[in-house]
Amino acid sequence: MRSMTGLAWRNLQEHRLRTLLSLIIISFGVAMTLAAEYMSSALLSTLTQAGEGDLQITHGFIVEQFDQTVSLVGYVLLAATAFLIFNTFAMTMNQRRQQIGLLRSLGMTRRQALWLALLEALFMGSLGTLAGLLTGPLLGSGVISLLRLVAGEVLVFGQPQTSWQTVLTAVTLGLGITLLACLLPAWQATAVPPLAALREPQPRTRQSPTSNLQSLYLPTLFILLLFALLAVRPPGNWTNSRWNLPLTLLFVLLWLGCLGWLLPTLLRGMGIGVSQWLGRRWINGRLLGENMQRAPGRVILTVLTLALGVGSISGITGFMGFAFDDLLGDSMHRLSEEHTWAVFPFDLEQGVAGLATMDQLLLPDEIIADFTAVTAGQADTAVFRFALVPELSLLGESYFTYAIEPETLQRIPSLFRFIEGNWDTAMPIMQAGCGALVVPMVAEKNGAGVGDTISITGQNGPIPCTIAGLGTGYANASIIGINMAEAVGATAPIGLTIVPRRGANLAKLQTDLEEMDGRYPNSHLTNMRDFTAIETELIDTVGLTFNGLLLLTIIAAALGVINTTMMSVSERQQEFGLLRAVGATRRQVQQVVVGEALLIGLLGGLLGLIAGTGITLIIVTTYGGHPWGVSDLALWPAAWRNGQAAFVNGLLGLVATPFISAAAARGPIKRALRGTAVQTLYNT
Repeated sequence: MRSMTGLAWRNLQEHRLRTLLSLIIISFGVAMTLAAEYMSSALLSTLTQAGEGDLQITHGFIVEQFDQTVSLVGYVLLAATAFLIFNTFAMTMNQRRQQIGLLRSLGMTRRQALWLALLEALFMGSLGTLAGLLTGPLLGSGVISLLRLVAGEVLVFGQPQTSWQTVLTAVTLGLGITLLACLLPAWQATAVPPLAALREPQPRTRQSPTSNLQSLYLPTLFILLLFALLAVRPPGNWTNSRWNLPLTLLFVLLWLGCLGWLLPTLLRGMGIGVSQWLGRRWINGRLLGENMQRAPGRVILTVLTLALGVGSISGITGFMGFAFDDLLGDSMHRLSEEHTWAVFPFDLEQGVAGLATMDQLLLPDEIIADFTAVTAGQADTAVFRFALVPELSLLGESYFTYAIEPETLQRIPSLFRFIEGNWDTAMPIMQAGCGALVVPMVAEKNGAGVGDTISITGQNGPIPCTIAGLGTGYANASIIGINMAEAVGATAPIGLTIVPRRGANLAKLQTDLEEMDGRYPNSHLTNMRDFTAIETELIDTVGLTFNGLLLLTIIAAALGVINTTMMSVSERQQEFGLLRAVGATRRQVQQVVVGEALLIGLLGGLLGLIAGTGITLIIVTTYGGHPWGVSDLALWPAAWRNGQAAFVNGLLGLVATPFISAAAARGPIKRALRGTAVQTLYNT
C-alpha cells in the first residue's frame, strides 16, 4: 500500500503544472460553495440584529434567494470542474496507456492499476478541496466588496460565518466529483489487455458519410420540431402548474442534448471549412483545420466546458429578466401605473440599509389614521402586515405572506386579481376563518385547489386553511385575512398602501401626502413607480455581479485549455520538431497551436451563446406566467425581450472566449519550443 501511494504521488509530481491547474479548477468549485453561505450569512446577520425578528419575515426571502443564486453559480463551477477533471484524466490515462500495460505485464492486477489512478484522484481532490476551503471565505469577502461597490448601501452585510454542514458539503462535492470524473477514464484504461496496451494506439477510422448525415439531420429535425411547437402553440398558454416545470426541464434537456449531438459534426465541419478556406490563404491553414479533428473527444470536452460558462451567463441573464421583470414585476408595474404610494416606517428605496438601524418595524396607528383621513374621498388605503407561513411561501420557505382585511382587498381590485374564483365565494371563507389567496404554484405545492383545505403552520400548532382563490397579488405573495394575523405570528402594521380612485386629482393628492409625510420623521412616503425603477436597477446590478462570478467558469475552462494544449504539445513533440527541421519557424508552429485554441474558444463561445439564448426562449414560452398568477402574459414578446438580453450577454462571452483560449495556449507551446529544432524533436 505504501509503495502504491508513493507511485501515485510520483505520477502527480512528474506533471506538476498539469496537477497544479487541476487543483485550481477543483478549488474554484469548492470555494464558491463556501462563498455562497459566507455571503448569505453576512446578509442574514444584518437582518437578525434589527427589527426584533420582523426583518426575517419581511426580508428573509432575500437571504434565501441570494444564497440559492450564489449556490447555483457554485454548482455551475462544479459542473465545469467535472468536465475538466474528466478531460484531464482521460488524456492522462490515454498517455499512460503503455505505462499501465507495462505495469500489468510485470504483475500488477487490474484492480491495483485502478486503485493507483483513484489514489491520484484522491490526492488531487484532497489538495484542491483544501485550497477551496481556504480561499472560499476570501472569495466571499471579495464578492461582498463588489456588491457594496455596485449596489451602494442597498444591501448591508454584517458578520459572516460558515457552518460545518456547508464545509462538509463542500468537501463531499470536491472529493466526490474528482473521484467520479477519474473513475470512467481509469476503468477504460485498465480494461485494455496488457499486450494491447503496449502496442501503439491505432489511428481513428473516419466515420462514413451516412453516419455524418445522421448526426446532422436527426438532431436538427428534433430542434425544428421543438421550436415549431413553441411557436405555434406555446405550452405556457395551455399547461397547468403541475406540468409547466417538468415540461420546461424536458424541453431544455432535449435542446441541450440535440446541441451536444450536433457538436461532433460541427467540429468536423469547422475543421474541414478551415482546411479548405483558410488553407488557400495561409500556409498553416490546412494543418490547423486537420489538427482540430485529431482528438475530437478531448476537444469536445474542452468546448463543452467553455460553452457551459458562456451558456450560464446568457441563460441566467434571460431567466432573471423573466422572473423579476415579467413574473414578480407584473404586479409592481400594475400598481405603478395606477400612481400608487406606500407609507413605511423605513425608507423603502434604501433596501436593507433602510432597515438595518431600526429597533422595530411598526407604523404607528396615529400615522395610519392621519394618512387615511387626508386621502378620504381621493384614494383607498390598505394596511398590511407580514407573516412567515412556509406552506404559503412562493419561493422556498421564507417568502412573506400578507395579512390584510378582505373588505379592503375587495375595495381595491388591483391588490389581488383572480384567475380562478371570485369575491362572492372568497369573502365568506376569509371572514369565517382562515382563507388564503394564492398563486397557482403555491396551490400546486400543497396539492390543493380553490375550496380545498390545507394545513399551515401557526403559532400554537397546525391551522386548517382553505384556498379561497387563485390569482396574483403584489409581488405574487399569498394573502390571508387580518383575522388570522395573530394565529400565524404576523408582524404589527408595517405599511400602508394608497391607491388613487378613478378621477382623483393626482397633483393635489400628492401634495397632501407629501405635506402629511413631512409631519412625521419616522414615516417614509414612496412612489411605487420610483421604487419599481430602483428595484429594477438593483436587480440588473446584482445580475451583472453574478455574471462576473460566472466568468470564473470561463477562466476555469481556460485552465482546461492549458491542460489540453499541454497534452497535445506532449503528444506532438516529434511533429513540431519535424516541422522546424524542414523550415518552419517557432512563430509559425505557435500560430498553429494558438489558432487551434482560438477555434476551440470560438466554437465553445458560439455553442454557449446559442444554448443560453435557446434556454431563455424555452423557459419563457414553456413555463409561462400561469404558475405565478400572470395568466395574461404575452409569451413570445416576453421571450423575444428576454432572449435579446440573454443574447447580448452571451455575445460578450463569445467575444471573450477565443482570446482567453488563445492566451491560455501560448504558454505551453512557447515552453515546448524553447530549444533548437533537434532538441524539440527529441524532447519527448
